Amino acid sequence: MLKMSSGARGEEMTDRVPSKHNTYFDVLDACKEGGCSLCTLALAGVAHYLDAIFYENVNDPPTREAVMEAWGYCNDHSWQLHGMGAGLGSAIMYRDVLRQAREAIARQSTGKERPMIPERRQDGTLRGRLTALVAGTDSADGGRGISDPHIGCPACLMRERTELVFLAVLLEHILEEPMATAFEASGGLCLVHLDQALGLADDNGGLQRLLTIQGEQLQLLDHALSEFLRKHDYRFKDEEMGTDGDSWIRAIALVAGKPGIR
Repeated sequence: MLKMSSGARGEEMTDRVPSKHNTYFDVLDACKEGGCSLCTLALAGVAHYLDAIFYENVNDPPTREAVMEAWGYCNDHSWQLHGMGAGLGSAIMYRDVLRQAREAIARQSTGKERPMIPERRQDGTLRGRLTALVAGTDSADGGRGISDPHIGCPACLMRERTELVFLAVLLEHILEEPMATAFEASGGLCLVHLDQALGLADDNGGLQRLLTIQGEQLQLLDHALSEFLRKHDYRFKDEEMGTDGDSWIRAIALVAGKPGIR
């Protein structure tokens, strides 16, 4: 992976024109790696950013508030944390996000606030969204910026159609014990699909049952994350980690979805 420059690079810099900035040479170096140079630079920049956040600034209040405001990092960058092995930092950050989700679910159950995630797309009912998708009048990611060239990706459209069909089945049958039991055993929906459920449910019965189970599962995961963090304390380091050891990975999956979903 390309490393971003940070000041002079010794003798290598002597052949470079002094009036040029380091960023200029970063672009040159990235071009030498082949493929899109901007992709190379962007990936290197993100890797550097995440490394700094999760190994230096994870306890910085403004940093943690920004992650909560964003409801966690996107799918790609959340799973990049997994690849980095940033277990401790992820557990701290994503416990915050999941607690925020629990609080939002509590407000939902009392009818005090909707939608759960601010600025969620107002896409109407499930039937209306499916009709629009089949007719080709709706994009898979209508909330994205105009600079994203993948808004009309056929694979993305197919993915969302599939999500909506299975979400409809879940909401229709969640009041039945076999479906409710299976959903509980699954650990619940990720925040991506939980937000879809909030926006697409045609009636309140199935949605309220789903939210009840979801809240219970988030509480269980919260406990597991707390145990994971406690066992990193030197006073309890001899305690066996057990099933709490992968709680931070499960937290990432619940916040961002499985790898590749977005």
